[in-house]
Amino acid sequence: MKLYRNFEDWDISQDIVVSIGMFDGVHIGHRKVIETTVNLAKSRHLESAIITFSNHPSEYFIPNHSEKLLTSPEEKIRLIEQLGVDYIFMLPFDHYMANFSATHFVTDVLIQKLACKAIVLGYDNHFGKNREGTIHFLNSQFSDKLEAISVEAAIINDQTVSSSLIKSKIAENDVVGANDFLGYSFELSGKVVEGNKLGRTIGFPTANLLLADSKKLIPPTGVYESIVIINGLSLQGITNIGFRPTIENSSLIKIETHILSFDEDIYEQEIIIQPGRKIRNEIKFDSIDQLRNQIQLDLAQVHVTT
Repeated sequence: MKLYRNFEDWDISQDIVVSIGMFDGVHIGHRKVIETTVNLAKSRHLESAIITFSNHPSEYFIPNHSEKLLTSPEEKIRLIEQLGVDYIFMLPFDHYMANFSATHFVTDVLIQKLACKAIVLGYDNHFGKNREGTIHFLNSQFSDKLEAISVEAAIINDQTVSSSLIKSKIAENDVVGANDFLGYSFELSGKVVEGNKLGRTIGFPTANLLLADSKKLIPPTGVYESIVIINGLSLQGITNIGFRPTIENSSLIKIETHILSFDEDIYEQEIIIQPGRKIRNEIKFDSIDQLRNQIQLDLAQVHVTT
């Protein structure tokens, strides 16, 4: 897989099949679109390309708005690559993209620059200025030059899979339910940084996570069962997401995880946390002893696997 940050660096003469979209979360519905793109390209001895964005278009259209994302750009690249795509264009959604008419995008970029032979779109996908680029638009204007294929929605439990639905599941404390629509475990990734080390003094050392991307969606405050991935090794833990009201009542959300049966120094290491079932809400205790006792109760609720 080869990654491009703009169209100017494109130097491949091979004809391609392309899909365009934000693909936030690379969920089951997105995978259906991407897999259709890859399979169509292979069946015609072409190569596959995904055009996506490093920031949410709403940030351009709504000043001072910061859209929280299910996947960081790096996570999105990794997930798309796993589906066998040959090329990814990870572009900023800026003034240039916002004002690119669908007609000019198809003629100047897809056909002339990228030698695109077919385009695959999700059932509700639009592209170009004023969202005028649709399957109907493509078939009515470019059917002699470009094949356009629409992919039906993915339906799970009578619900249409979408990024907004998954975000609402997470906001409702149902990360496990969100995973059913993602098709994988939701992740928080970043570097382990030093905290105040109180956890170690009370017998429950924690790994304090500094998120790699500040725009990453964070589940609601509370204590969660979690899986922690360190250098490819999966370990169990409990993760507190919140303001640590018993200790400092921080103004910033902190993510700290006690890893079961683990006592290695992992400061400055990159780790992945996969929060799962929510055990309880965050609570302010009257003393550190009460906090210690509650952590013991939390650990007793963890479904230990071997």
